Amino acid sequence: MSEATVNAVSVTKNYQDYVQFYRAAWKGQRFTRIIYFLIIWIITVYIHWVVSDLLVRKHLLARDSYYLYSVISILLFLFIFCLTYKIFMKILGPNLIKLSYNENQNLLKKKEVRIDERGIREFSDVVDSFAAWQGVDRIEKTKEYLFVYIDKRQAFIIPLRNFPSPQAATTFCENAVSYWEAAKDKPVMPSA
Repeated sequence: MSEATVNAVSVTKNYQDYVQFYRAAWKGQRFTRIIYFLIIWIITVYIHWVVSDLLVRKHLLARDSYYLYSVISILLFLFIFCLTYKIFMKILGPNLIKLSYNENQNLLKKKEVRIDERGIREFSDVVDSFAAWQGVDRIEKTKEYLFVYIDKRQAFIIPLRNFPSPQAATTFCENAVSYWEAAKDKPVMPSA
């Protein structure tokens, strides 16, 4: 197999490819989850403060039981918000991906993906994207995909099923990683 054959593949993507990409992109985003949790916690404490102040003013809550009520209500509100967030993400998350997928029909077109020592290029008759290896954040290979991340949420998605053989997929992935690692300390080459 020639190097040109090993370093190029025709790619056809479907909706499930994008779902898998978004799952992989969000995996390990601990900082983002912590921020969401802190926002939920602040909202919970604020709602608790408003509700308990109202109950004390209306004499429905005695001041001596205020602290016990505080612990119980904050935990209850936090549970409700976390549950709401989980349900919201379960329902809305896949629909946002589907909406994005349906609105951009260029995602459906068959594309050619090529790699060389300069970078990775994905192109079709209407789209042409190039990223120099110095601009690649990371490369992640799963059982079914090769993701070449440009940043935390943008990547070239290469389904491994598009390769003629598992060996061709492995060679392509190894070449991509070796090009990327070789380019880490080099300055960006100007495009021709």
